[in-house]
Amino acid sequence: MIPASGDRNRDKSGTAEMVRTYLEARDRVSAEAALSELLAKRAEPLIQAIVRSKLGHSRFANSADVEDVCSERDAKGAPDRF
Repeated sequence: MIPASGDRNRDKSGTAEMVRTYLEARDRVSAEAALSELLAKRAEPLIQAIVRSKLGHSRFANSADVEDVCSERDAKGAPDRF
């Protein structure tokens, strides 16, 4: 399903606000909370869709494979900003 134009603009605006909150964080706790929200709401669904798409071309791929690949990425963690 393709989102309506208004939905895409709201999505971009929401993402921009989350990025702004992260960049303007004044302490580590606030920055980590903002980054966690940004990753959970924007990055993770996109990463999962891309992995699912790439693995979908293999007849052996399943949802456990997608979760394995995504959890390997999660284990590496985010860079230390402070």
